[in-house]
Amino acid sequence: MKGWLIWAYDTSGDQYLRAATILANSIKATQKHNNTVAVVVNQQASLSETQRELFDYIIPVHTDRPKEIMTLGYALSPFQETISIEADCIVCSDVSHWWNVLGQHDILFPGQVQDVCGNTIVDSYYRRGFNKHGLAEIWSGMFYWQKSAMASNLFKSATTLGTHWFDTGMPFEWTENAANDEIFASVLSQEQYQICIDTAGFFTFTHNRTHDQPQYLSGQELTSADFNVTPKGVWIGPWRQQGVLHYHHKHWATVKIEQQVGAWNE
Repeated sequence: MKGWLIWAYDTSGDQYLRAATILANSIKATQKHNNTVAVVVNQQASLSETQRELFDYIIPVHTDRPKEIMTLGYALSPFQETISIEADCIVCSDVSHWWNVLGQHDILFPGQVQDVCGNTIVDSYYRRGFNKHGLAEIWSGMFYWQKSAMASNLFKSATTLGTHWFDTGMPFEWTENAANDEIFASVLSQEQYQICIDTAGFFTFTHNRTHDQPQYLSGQELTSADFNVTPKGVWIGPWRQQGVLHYHHKHWATVKIEQQVGAWNE
């Protein structure tokens, strides 16, 4: 079985759950194949009946280390083949063709992402620390694995490293706590895992972080007012979004956006 694993673990409210609801509706509405959805939530989370009907699997968990929660993905996923994806994303168009290629890999991380205009981001502001400390330039906002020895071993290494960093402190001055990106990037810097990084840009997503956008470099900044959902698609300003959009800004996941994307799936 193939499916999407959404990370919506939250300790501060329901913003991640709302974002996950938007994402799940977008997957159900746009994917011709493999649109089964599982969601990881805080065991204290309260889901509506509509949400319980929307998610095919609900996985309640408790962890004292939520910034490392994706290292638990291999054990938590109910799928043989999984696309892991953060809650603050929208799937804007059908990417069913990915699965045939992804199935040729044990585990695969994007090595490239795009800005909202569709350009490949070069020298990302958010990866300069990675380069400085010799970490793999990967993106864990979305990645794939199938049940296999290599994927299992990579997740075990990530879990072990997360525990070590939690006990001893992060070895890098540019971040205070271990996070999913840093942990996976450290493990993937090992030579045996280089084949687990897609450097060709096939498996990618739009990375809507402020400092990587052309608008920011020209003195402008994208806001929630630029984020629009219509019956025909998702737009940021004049740019229609394709594939997977990681919009990042949790406050963009409004009730209005939830209703608009929900209408796709009616």
